[in-house]
Amino acid sequence: MPSRTARPSGKRTALSVLIGLVAPFLYVAVAPFLLGGVSVKIFGFPFLYFWIFSSFVFTSVCLAICWYAIDGPVHQEFDAGFDTGPGAGSDAGEEW
Repeated sequence: MPSRTARPSGKRTALSVLIGLVAPFLYVAVAPFLLGGVSVKIFGFPFLYFWIFSSFVFTSVCLAICWYAIDGPVHQEFDAGFDTGPGAGSDAGEEW
């Protein structure tokens, strides 16, 4: 049975923070300063508005990558040793 204190390794945690927190922050906070002078319109929106709106999709993709590629397998290995089926952990057969 796996240990209850199992944690992702340091490299996985650092990569997860980089992809899930730092990349979206740079996308929203730093890039607009670099792209502020662009006068292109996309779907009728100024480029900078489109950039900020696209940050919702970008952030969701980053978090999905963190979960499915980095953190998810660690948690699946952790949960593999525990019974999670119907009635698991319930005291249905016991009386108080």
